[in-house]
Amino acid sequence: MNTDIFRDSILKNIEDLLKEYYGISDDLNDKGYLMDPPLTAPPFYFAGTDLYRLLMLVEERFSIIIQSEDIRAHGFRSINEIVTMIEKYVIT
Repeated sequence: MNTDIFRDSILKNIEDLLKEYYGISDDLNDKGYLMDPPLTAPPFYFAGTDLYRLLMLVEERFSIIIQSEDIRAHGFRSINEIVTMIEKYVIT
């Protein structure tokens, strides 16, 4: 499978979660600058509970269980980090 297409599919699913549960309707792929800022900073302003909820939603959506060691090692602070984390669990 083409990894760019797969990455775009993961990103689309994250966009859907952000829109449905947080009211964030930006197209992240078109606005590449939104991929790296911390989710706790503008324009997201997520609190710890928001990040935890997003983690639970991501695990449910992709049928994965992300280990705390992986979060500490790889991060769950930005959209890019989340996409990379999902790739690690889904591709391998």
